[in-house]
Amino acid sequence: MLLSERKNIIIGDQCLFSHTIWFRNADPHLIYDNITNKCINPTQSIYIGDHVWVGQEVAFLKKSFVASGSIIGTKSVVTKLCYSNTINAGNPIKQVKENISWRGECVHNWDLEETNKYNYIPNNDFKYTYNQNEFLSPKAIEEKLDSLNTAQEKLEFVYNAIYCNKNKNRFAYFKDMPYDIPLPKYENKFKSLKFEEIDETKPQPTHKN
Repeated sequence: MLLSERKNIIIGDQCLFSHTIWFRNADPHLIYDNITNKCINPTQSIYIGDHVWVGQEVAFLKKSFVASGSIIGTKSVVTKLCYSNTINAGNPIKQVKENISWRGECVHNWDLEETNKYNYIPNNDFKYTYNQNEFLSPKAIEEKLDSLNTAQEKLEFVYNAIYCNKNKNRFAYFKDMPYDIPLPKYENKFKSLKFEEIDETKPQPTHKN
């Protein structure tokens, strides 16, 4: 993982990552347009939604947004937005299938009975739906984080707006849905947390197995 220029990597709940996954949110050397002399490759954050399955040796580059319920195939290079309930693969990445959902059980040691048991699943646990009133737009999150000055302020925002947000569809996104929208209202639950100061001059208790 290589983070640059105070940008962010936000990862949702219940994601499944294989090995040798890397994140890089900068190129990192600057490229300029020779007409305007302006930088054309700014550092940007990476967002991964809830219940995303990532195969081995996947690279996430700047401006990636992988929406909830999707799959990223082995050795893919993620450079853009991947929609919910889709399979995406390749370098550069592209969508190869839509209208899918996946489960986390591992099939390696299954017998025929176990295989047959999972041939049909009568529920919608991992099917996502776009809801404009629940969607946490990465653009809105970035704008809020950029407006905050201290690590404490950013921690409180992430806790209140993201960590405490349990809406299933908070990072669900599909093609042609509204994206550039404000964040839903959230409560300040951080202020009710109780913290205990640790005296580092005193020996700390150890836990034996």
